[in-house]
Amino acid sequence: MRGRGVPHVRSRGRGDLLIRVVVDTPAKLSKKDEEILRQLALSRGDHVSEPEGGLLSRLRSTLS
Repeated sequence: MRGRGVPHVRSRGRGDLLIRVVVDTPAKLSKKDEEILRQLALSRGDHVSEPEGGLLSRLRSTLS
């Protein structure tokens, strides 16, 4: 953020404030965690699609 950092010692003005955002997303969710997130999305009015199965279940549905 330009001009929002630490003040310069021997002159006027401020330095730039650098911000780093780290988003940590879980690779695996338990069934309970997944259901909680689905309920949260539904309560916010977000579109929630049905969970996709693994590779085998997708192959079975494609071949059926």
